[in-house]
Amino acid sequence: MDARPLLRLSGMLLAIGALGYYGYGGWNTSNVKDTSDGRTPDYIVDGLALWQTGADGQLLQTATGRELIHRPSPERFELTQPDLRLYRNGQAMWRLTSQRANSSDPGSEAWFIGDVQAVRTLPDAAPLQLNTTRLRIEPQADKVSTPERVTIISTQGKMSGTGLSADLQGKHMQFSSAVEVTYAPAR
Repeated sequence: MDARPLLRLSGMLLAIGALGYYGYGGWNTSNVKDTSDGRTPDYIVDGLALWQTGADGQLLQTATGRELIHRPSPERFELTQPDLRLYRNGQAMWRLTSQRANSSDPGSEAWFIGDVQAVRTLPDAAPLQLNTTRLRIEPQADKVSTPERVTIISTQGKMSGTGLSADLQGKHMQFSSAVEVTYAPAR
């Protein structure tokens, strides 16, 4: 996704806002004091909807959330009620939801926290659902992990365990401990 047009538009809107605030709003830089301690949000977005498409125009992912808060020092993004959907060849593959998500670099890692649910939504694949309380996503490495209890439910049974490490590229998954499996073979 080429973000340059969005960055240009954002820069232009910031410049217009600054001109309006400082130039025509009766304020000048001597009236404004920096009260940021790094923990105070530098911006809050109310209602978020993002779409990413590939070079061919097909949808790759969408993300929505109720509120996005950015804290500058150390840099931190906090998203309330995230709903992430991943697509392949224009078809929905996965839907990931939770109460909130946190990240210092959303492109490399994010933690989904509170009632985390990942549901496979591919129409030609068997239903699959993963439930936990915290899940770390590493999109560039195609990995997910958690130290928490995880339950995976499919049409063939149910697996649960504490601590999960999964390599989505290599299709490898490992529980750390307390593993329980109920298997129901297809008839």
